[in-house]
Amino acid sequence: MTRAQKVYDLIRRCVRGNENVLWLDHGDILKRVIRQPGAIEGRAVPTKVMLVDVLKTWEWVRERTADLRDDDADATAVHKEIAEQVETLWDRTADDLTQQSDKVLDLLADHLLVEIPRARRKRR
Repeated sequence: MTRAQKVYDLIRRCVRGNENVLWLDHGDILKRVIRQPGAIEGRAVPTKVMLVDVLKTWEWVRERTADLRDDDADATAVHKEIAEQVETLWDRTADDLTQQSDKVLDLLADHLLVEIPRARRKRR
């Protein structure tokens, strides 16, 4: 997988993981919904994928892929360790996914681009 494909896939996964905050306008312009205090509706402004978006996506992926029986101390420790690795490697001067190093992109691709099982409907 090329760097451009990894970035594209990671952006799309971050959009899914940050429901109602990030969205792709016409499939190519990333926007963030900004809500003013007391306002009912928000405004969409062009944005970039930042560290907070990646960490929220990591939580979203973990919730959907974790086995209910894995709710023990070891699984929690592994989750926190991966989040700390991402925070440590993330270049904060360029707080943008597209400006990160290949090492960060590889780490994110390994953990965020996993297959998420679909929920099954209960048959009546």
